[in-house]
Amino acid sequence: MAQKAGLFDLRLVIAMLFAIFGVVLLVVGLGFTEEADLAKADGLNINLWSGVGMVVLSALFAGWAALRPVIVPDPGGPGTVGPGPGGPGTVGPATGGPGTAGPGTG
Repeated sequence: MAQKAGLFDLRLVIAMLFAIFGVVLLVVGLGFTEEADLAKADGLNINLWSGVGMVVLSALFAGWAALRPVIVPDPGGPGTVGPGPGGPGTVGPATGGPGTAGPGTG
């Protein structure tokens, strides 16, 4: 049965990183911005707006991962190459083994 990638989905990792950095910038922009900082940026609170943008981008990535999850196929399912019918380490009837009369030993 196929499974969702879950926490191993790269989109969720990216979303979490953007969320953490965005919240940090929001806190800095709201609580630690002085008039001198605003004067350097022509009156624009760069930290605040960058933080808002990062949080919004984080929400978009998380929504994308939730709405379109990555489906990981099962190992051994259709279309995969695995051990023969006898399990791993067994020799199939057409291949022969060491010391047996297989194909081309006539």
